[in-house]
Amino acid sequence: MKRQLSFFFTAVILSGLAFMTSCSKSSSTTVDQTPTIKFVTINGYVSTDVTLPVNTSFKVGIVATSNTNSGAKLTKLTITRLFGGSSNSQDTVIATSALTIDIMAKTSTTVGQEKWTYKVTDSKSQTKEISLTITTIVTLEKSTNTDDAVRNERRSFITFTGKKD
Repeated sequence: MKRQLSFFFTAVILSGLAFMTSCSKSSSTTVDQTPTIKFVTINGYVSTDVTLPVNTSFKVGIVATSNTNSGAKLTKLTITRLFGGSSNSQDTVIATSALTIDIMAKTSTTVGQEKWTYKVTDSKSQTKEISLTITTIVTLEKSTNTDDAVRNERRSFITFTGKKD
C-alpha cells in the first residue's frame, strides 16, 4: 500500500509539473509584412527637409524592396506633392521585388512649403511611405518668368529614371 501511495504521489507531481510548464505565455510577436523604402542619401540628391529657390530642379532617389517575410512583390509607387492645400499624385504601376529610381522634379513657382510623399504598395496591399518637406524661397540670383513656370507646372511634375530587379 505504501508503494502504491508513493507511485500515486509521484504521478500527481509529474503531471502537475508537465501542466505548469506547458502553461507559458503565448508568443504574440507579429512579423513586419510591409515593404521597405528609403531615400538615396548621396551627394546631389534631396533626402531630408530642405530649402530651395522657387522653380528649381532637384533629384530624389528612392530604393524600395519587397518584404522578405511576405515575399509580396511591389506593385505601385505613388508620389504625392502637397502645396498650399492642393495635392498632386502620380501612381506608377510596377511588378518587381526591388526598385531603384531617380525622380527629377521642380519646386513650386511660388514661395511656401511642399510636402513630398513617396509610398510603395505590394501585392498584399501592404504599404510603406517616406516623406520630406521642401521650403521654397525667392532668391536674388534666380529670376523666373511666372507665366512659363505655371504652364510647366501643369504638366507632369516628375520625371523617372531607374531600374528594377
